[in-house]
Amino acid sequence: MPFHYYRPKDKISRFSEYFDFLETLFRFPQGYTEDVLCYQIDQTKGTNAPDTSYIVDSLRNYGLIVESNDFQPRYVLGTPYRTLLEHLYQESQPVNSAVIQGYIDALDQRTANLQKAYEAHSASLTLRHLQRLSREMESISQTSRNNRLGVINEVRKLRLNDEKLSYRERLVEANRLWDEYLEPLREMIAPTGSFGQAMQRLKQVLDNGEALFNASVELRHQFTLNRSWRIQLQEQARLDLNEASLELDPLREKLLEESRLLEASSLVFDYLEQGKLNELPALSLGRKLTHERQIDLYGLTPWLAELWSIQSEPESFSFDEQEIVESEPLETEALLQMLIAMPADTDLIDYFQQCFNGLSANAILRAISIATLHQSDVPIGMIAGERQYQIDGQLWQGSSFHKIAETGKGQ
Repeated sequence: MPFHYYRPKDKISRFSEYFDFLETLFRFPQGYTEDVLCYQIDQTKGTNAPDTSYIVDSLRNYGLIVESNDFQPRYVLGTPYRTLLEHLYQESQPVNSAVIQGYIDALDQRTANLQKAYEAHSASLTLRHLQRLSREMESISQTSRNNRLGVINEVRKLRLNDEKLSYRERLVEANRLWDEYLEPLREMIAPTGSFGQAMQRLKQVLDNGEALFNASVELRHQFTLNRSWRIQLQEQARLDLNEASLELDPLREKLLEESRLLEASSLVFDYLEQGKLNELPALSLGRKLTHERQIDLYGLTPWLAELWSIQSEPESFSFDEQEIVESEPLETEALLQMLIAMPADTDLIDYFQQCFNGLSANAILRAISIATLHQSDVPIGMIAGERQYQIDGQLWQGSSFHKIAETGKGQ
């Protein structure tokens, strides 16, 4: 094939033009045979695109695809463009398990090719496949790191929650990360998984080859390098998975608790709105809700805790200086700061309504629940007897909660 010089701009333009096809090839690291290659191009090219054979020649001339020298030639994505896509996908998301499985399949193919070189008693072919094998393991190692960084990046986004997702939405996303990325990878690297088995087959083939070509200094060196790569890769894949799991698992558990508590809270609020308080079960702590629109706020939290076997805080409410937006929860720390600033012996419900107009009963119940969960930070007590509250345009009757003056301070 005659030599052609193509400007970088031309290569990028051609890469963009056939991106849909090249992306499918990127997700199939072992490459396509010529028939499959042509079929995939037909599936992704536009209606006014040139003939498939012309596209194949163009992609080869630009170096976007290269033909492997395997026993059965295949077309694979050119290394610079594979590296570029790996970098781009690392920046945006974790590496899909299908991509990782493709690398494992390619590794198995390299191992099989190495075994065939032994059978042919070819030192030169063995050397060539050992060099390709080391590059394949290096690619898998980089992919494992990318996957770890991608998962950690997504977890930190969920923690920051710049998109203002609800607890349930964040839990769904955290579960998706686990189901699509970490759980498949965990199964792969297990001793009985595809990666674990591929590593064991590779170890056996390397041991056999080293004994067969022991007289060659160059080959002994290559076998040593590949054995080292295999051990390093197996350990790194395990560590990458563990580190990503350590980031994701605590967040999933926290969001699961919060979501369960919200579901229970919603149930209570539905009963309150429908006047079905007599249908709520007896509380292990506090009093039984018996009269219509009577609220025993102190009993809400332990009832939820007993129902769901958890001790956590419910989603609260947020305040804007001009209006109340209940869909964006007020962080616990902000509510605690309000309680700290609140004068002693002050009724909590009166204080909330004095600071913020138009609070709903749901918002007040949530706020009281958080306050009772954090009594070690701000002491809260229930006053004997009941009183009436005007909440959200309706008359409510229930227990009165006050901030307790801390003894010993200022004396």
